[in-house]
Order: sequence, then C-alpha cells, then structure tokens
Amino acid sequence: MVEWSLRNEIYSALHRWPLIMLYGLAGCLLGLILSLVLPTPWRATAEIYVGFEPYRWSEDENVVAYALGTRFNYADDYKNWQMANLNALVSMDDVRLKTLERLRESDSYWSDVNRRQLGEMLQVYWRNPGRWRLVAEHTDPKLAQAAASAWQEIVYEIVQASVVYAQDTFRLDIQLKAIQKEQLELSTRQAELETILAGLNSIKMTLAELPDSQALDELTRWQVWSWAAHSAPYNPVWAALLEGLPTADAQPGAYLTWLDKVQLTVEQEIQTTQARQDTLTAQKEQSVAAYALASQASRGLSANLQLEKFSDNPAPQAVRPVARLSLIGTFFGIFAWLALWTARLTLRKPV
Repeated sequence: MVEWSLRNEIYSALHRWPLIMLYGLAGCLLGLILSLVLPTPWRATAEIYVGFEPYRWSEDENVVAYALGTRFNYADDYKNWQMANLNALVSMDDVRLKTLERLRESDSYWSDVNRRQLGEMLQVYWRNPGRWRLVAEHTDPKLAQAAASAWQEIVYEIVQASVVYAQDTFRLDIQLKAIQKEQLELSTRQAELETILAGLNSIKMTLAELPDSQALDELTRWQVWSWAAHSAPYNPVWAALLEGLPTADAQPGAYLTWLDKVQLTVEQEIQTTQARQDTLTAQKEQSVAAYALASQASRGLSANLQLEKFSDNPAPQAVRPVARLSLIGTFFGIFAWLALWTARLTLRKPV
C-alpha cells in the first residue's frame, strides 16, 4: 500500500496545470460576462484651467496664517501648498451642498440625494497647475453630465470669489504695514516734540531769571536757537520762526516773547500729531476687521490664482470594468479549483 503524502498530492495537483488554467479561464469568462451584463456607470468630465503666478509669494501673510504659521522657503513649496489647498476646496462639504442645491433646481431626482452620496459620484484629477478634470459617475449619462457641469460651475464661482478676497487681504496687508510705519514715525516725532517742549520750558525759566537789561551770552543764545531748530526739518512754519530770532543784543524779554510763539507752534504740532495718531488707530481697527473677514472668505487661496472654464465638455462615456471583473473572475476560478481540490484531498486522506 502506497503511503499517503501531502507533498505528493501537491506535486500531482500542480502537474495538472491545464485544469487550473481552465478554471481560471472560466472565471475570467464569467467576469467578462458580468461586466457586460451589470449596469454600466457613465463618466462625465468637466474641465477647468488652473493658472498660478507666484508673484510676491513670500509676502503672502494670509497664506502663512492658513498654513499655521509655516513660512515657505521656495516658490515651489508655496505652489504645492496652493494646489493641495485647492484640491481640498473642490471636495469640501459646502461645495458639495451648493452643487446639490444647483442640481435640485433643474431636476427633482437630486432631492433624494444627500451630500455624501453626491461626494461618492465626484472625483477630481490633476497633477499641477493646468488642466484639472472634475469627473462625475452615474448609471444615467445625463445625470452624470449634469453633476459634472454643476460641480464645475460651483467650483468656478467659489474659487473666483475666494481669489478676490485673497487680493483684498494682500491690499489690506500692505495698507496695515503702511499704517504701522506711519504710526511709528508719528510716535517717534511726538516723543521728540515732548522733549523739545520740555527744553523750551527749561530755557524760558533760565531767561526769566536774567535782568531785563542784560543781553544773552553767545552760549545761551545758541541754546535758544538749538531747541527751536529741532523742529525745522518737519514743519515749514519753523523757517519763518527761525528767521524771527531776536538779535544778539536783544533783551531777555524779546527772547521770551519769541519762545512763546515757538512753544505754541510745538504744542499745535503735538495736537496735530496726536489727532493723526487717533485717525490711524481707527483706520487700523477697520483694516484689521476687514482683513479678518477677507482672510476667512479667501479660504487660504493665493491672490495670483487664476481659474477658467473649458467650454467644450466631452460627452459622457461608459465605464465598463471589463479588465477588473475579468481579473477578479480569474482569481475566483483559481480559488474555486483550490477549494475543490482541498475538499477532495480531505476525503482521500487516510484517518
């Protein structure tokens, strides 16, 4: 009696490869038939052109905020982030909802479709800036075409609006930087004027202690002129005041009268500077609020992003999964042979 061996059984089975191929071929044929019989999904494609110009990309503070503070070292990094952001945007829930609302306006069929179901029909294909394909699949070619077209329209409208807001953030950012620069200059100027005013008060106290008949020495007269001249480069009024400086032999009273005019001019400039500071503070608050709204509405897109729709959308095409179902059928056929061989092996195996 021949001793039973699993090794021999496997060896014998593998030498019957024509039978294995026959099972695989039968499964492949079954998969092919199923791919031709089962309902066929239709694929409709709507295309958009995505253009990108990284002009002043390193100054885009709005994108830095959306990237959680990450600053891009290279223009390619900035571009890649924009493309990934746009890819996420076209598939967001609010985009799907607006697309669904647009579809429901033209066909009651979409009333029973929710956002998740619509999302399962939609897929975007892209590689880089250039041609992006918005694809919709459905068993009805007309519905697939309607979904792709509506999605294209909504994406175009939302992205265009977001880019406009992104341009607003860029403009507002430049405006805020200009305001901050002017505020710093005014703050520095106001501190200087306060110092000049204190110096004028000090020199007036010195002159008030001098006898009326005593003329000013050269050093004191130079100090009087020096405190007044501090403001000359900033205000043309000072030119006329400096020309009115009393002569060297004038009495202290004449200098005190002249210094009163200088002090009044300084105080007026301080008031004007403070008023301008208040105006800039109000403008800054308005710009900051406007920037926050524009930033939120921009969705992190670049101000230099461009979007255009292709008008020639191709007709829907049938998507028959012939190759996929044939391959699955082949594996199923081989698995069926393996299951049958295992069952027979179990029956023949001696107890």
